[in-house]
Amino acid sequence: MKKAHILSCAVFLTAATLAGCGQQPAVSDVHKLETAIAKTMKKMNCPGVVFAVTKPGKADVVITEGVDDLQNKTKISTADKFRIGSVTKTFTSVVALQLAAEGKLSLDDPLSKYEPQVPNSQNITVRMLLNHTSGLYSYTEDPGFIKTIETTPLKPWTPDELINIGISHPPEFAPGQGFAYDNTGFVLAGKVIEKAGGNTYEAEIKKRIIDKLGLKNTAIEGPDMTGKYSHGYTYDLGNGLQDITRQQVATWGWSAGGLVSDLADLQVCAKAFATGDLITPEMKKEFMSPVSMPTKPGTPSGAWSGLGVGGVYGWVGNTGGTYGYVTWMWYLPAKKATVIAFFNENTTFTPDAEVEQQTALQELLEVALRVI
Repeated sequence: MKKAHILSCAVFLTAATLAGCGQQPAVSDVHKLETAIAKTMKKMNCPGVVFAVTKPGKADVVITEGVDDLQNKTKISTADKFRIGSVTKTFTSVVALQLAAEGKLSLDDPLSKYEPQVPNSQNITVRMLLNHTSGLYSYTEDPGFIKTIETTPLKPWTPDELINIGISHPPEFAPGQGFAYDNTGFVLAGKVIEKAGGNTYEAEIKKRIIDKLGLKNTAIEGPDMTGKYSHGYTYDLGNGLQDITRQQVATWGWSAGGLVSDLADLQVCAKAFATGDLITPEMKKEFMSPVSMPTKPGTPSGAWSGLGVGGVYGWVGNTGGTYGYVTWMWYLPAKKATVIAFFNENTTFTPDAEVEQQTALQELLEVALRVI
């Protein structure tokens, strides 16, 4: 079965708290949001959810439902940290764009300048790595890799090991001649950042985003997450719902999906990324420049993908999925509103389930609009 959720940009997008002294949303709209979230939780068989809608001048709507640890039955909390999967890609792209603005790299640089061992690297650009048009095979689709991380989740990986898996397969298409979601490209982008920036990927992310935005709980963390965090669960390991909190996604996801974060931090990030606060106007145009994507069943009308960022229904941001966790990070520029959501269960999609999750995204974001 294809692991469509491993570090994917999966857009499957209850107790409610109203915080702040702004205008209160209609009780009926909050109830509709709670109902939509409960429906999604039931469909996923998800132990816990954190869902927050914020807008200046209106009361925050924060919904927490379920538990963050099935063994201890502790209630899920807005203070919990989660593994955010492919939302990491937005961080990676922003740092690459900062380096481009400083003249330390160019989006038109050939990959051969940094990683010449990659086949056809002279025809693959940094831009193609960031917008999924390089044609490189995504290592997360490799059956042997999937078997290894499911049977030996604590095995550490190096970026070169991941890249070698990707380039051991024929390319999906010629560089720039198609679109295919690609984690190999983002691991290569992490390597480009290190060579252009003269520092480790982790140090560049910390200096250029985490410290600048004052984030408190965002970092690449190994199997043992620090502080307060939610456990993550999956059916992918067999024998029912399994706890997969302890895993090496910090190394096998790395610059494609290795970060952890929490609600407060992603609320800051959602606005900063969508408004281009951390990059120049020229680089913001590159960031938001859409590429042609294939239309699949369930793809929302008007959905677009840029450089580590995307959009749907006017919202700008990203979603991330890794074993045990799904994260949404959306900002609506027209209303200056933010939606952050964390689900602590993630299991492989079948094609039919993927369509169902696309539908859930549409429903939840449309209902969220009512409370802002």
